[in-house]
Amino acid sequence: MKGLRSSHVLLSALLVPFLLALQGSAQDEISFPPLYPSAPLAAALQVFPYCSCTDYACVASPYKATYAGTTKLSSNTNNICFDVVYLGPIANPRPCYTIMTQFFGKIEFEMAPACRSAIKSATINDVDKNVIYQSGYPTGILRLTDLQLNATAIGTGAKFCFQMYTGFSNPSGSECSTPAGLFEGAGTGRPVIKYTTFESSDHRCCPTCIDSASPPPLP
Repeated sequence: MKGLRSSHVLLSALLVPFLLALQGSAQDEISFPPLYPSAPLAAALQVFPYCSCTDYACVASPYKATYAGTTKLSSNTNNICFDVVYLGPIANPRPCYTIMTQFFGKIEFEMAPACRSAIKSATINDVDKNVIYQSGYPTGILRLTDLQLNATAIGTGAKFCFQMYTGFSNPSGSECSTPAGLFEGAGTGRPVIKYTTFESSDHRCCPTCIDSASPPPLP
């Protein structure tokens, strides 16, 4: 994933494949969830996940991430976890659903940029995993890459966790080591757990979802 540049040439290059896709037949049309009112908007890197893909629709992902809770690991570290499950075979799957059943290479969560310093580490099923913070966009990106997973490996569920230092807050005052603080949407003042799954770092498929179990804001 490349950083946003000011060059009009780059933006034009990003828009071309989407404009062509939108001119295709009804069978080949790409549908976008309400989060993405148009393909060019996403292609121009103005909204999360800030990359150009062939499909952003949540239904294009065979995986679902659900907030599983936050626990205290130590006096200065909280553990924020998600249960990631494979949704199983479905009738008439979108192409990305089929591709990602075989290849699940990356997952990203939109996060509050001010919480960058709170990131400590990450695990998948209690195994250490390299976590990357991506800057340069209106909101931050919390990324786990090189997953080398698929539907068989995920099975009925896998635990994805982020270990976060306490003592850091976002601009609204919410603690970064809590979901309400870490995943607060770009200055909206309300917690939104928004995530994208990818087949690989080539990100042809970028189905983006909002966890329906998003936690309430801190009192």
